[in-house]
Amino acid sequence: MKGWALVTGASSGIGRQIAIDLAKEGYASILLARRESQLIDLKKEILDKYGINSLVVPLDLASEDSVEKIVSFIKLNDIFLSILINNAGFGDHASFEDADIKKLTSMIDLNCTKLVELTHAMIPLMLKNSYIMNVASLAGFMPGPLMSVYYATKAFVISFSQALHTELLPLNISSSALCPGPVHTEFGKVASTGEIAAFNSISAQNVEEVSVLALKQMFKRKQIILTHPTHSFVVFLLRLAPRNVVGPIVYKAQGKRLAKKGK
Repeated sequence: MKGWALVTGASSGIGRQIAIDLAKEGYASILLARRESQLIDLKKEILDKYGINSLVVPLDLASEDSVEKIVSFIKLNDIFLSILINNAGFGDHASFEDADIKKLTSMIDLNCTKLVELTHAMIPLMLKNSYIMNVASLAGFMPGPLMSVYYATKAFVISFSQALHTELLPLNISSSALCPGPVHTEFGKVASTGEIAAFNSISAQNVEEVSVLALKQMFKRKQIILTHPTHSFVVFLLRLAPRNVVGPIVYKAQGKRLAKKGK
C-alpha cells in the first residue's frame, strides 16, 4: 500500500470514482459521506477488485463537530495522510430572492467553511510530499446568476487552493483545484437542474474520465486542473471577457433551464 487518502463525498459521483482510482494506484481511502450503505458497498467493491481495505466513516460533514470527529478517527487509527480529496459539496438553481436562505448558507458552510476547517485540521496529519485536491468547477471562473452562491463558492475554492499551494511549498504538500465542466453525476438532482445551464455547449464527461485526468494532474502538482481540452480555451475567453458581459450571458442560459424546470 502506498499510503492513505481521505475522500469526502465518497458515496457517489466524483468522490466515489476517485476512491476507486486511488485504490488502483495502491492507496487506501478513508471513505466519508452521509450514506453508510453506499460507503459499505464501495468498500466491498474496492476490496474485491484491488485487495485494498478502506475505512468507512458515515458522517455528515455539515454537522457542527464533524471535523473534530474526523481528526479523532484518524488519530485513533494512527494514520497519516498522503492525499486529501475535498469533494463534498452541493449547489442550487434558483433566483437569489426566491432561494431558501438556509439552503444557501448551508451551501457556503459545506462548500467553503467546512473545506477550510477540514484542510486546516488535516495538514498536521499529512506526510511530506503529499497532495490536496479541492473539487471546484468551471463555474468558479465566472459570475453565475440564478446559481449565484454556488458559482461564488467555487470561485472561493479556486482562489483558496492556489494560495494554499504557495504556502505549503516548504512542506512539499501541493494544493490543486479540480475544475470540471458538466459531469454525469448526482449533482443535478441536488442542484435542481440536470446540468449547469451555462455549460450547455460543453459536452458532459463521464465521471471515470474526469477522475483519471484529475488524479494524473494532481500527482503532477498542477494548481488548476481542467479535465477537457476545450476547457482551457473556455477559461482563456472568460478571463478576457468583461464580467459585466459574461454575467448576462450566463443569466440568459440559466434562465432557460430554470423556465424548463418550472414547467
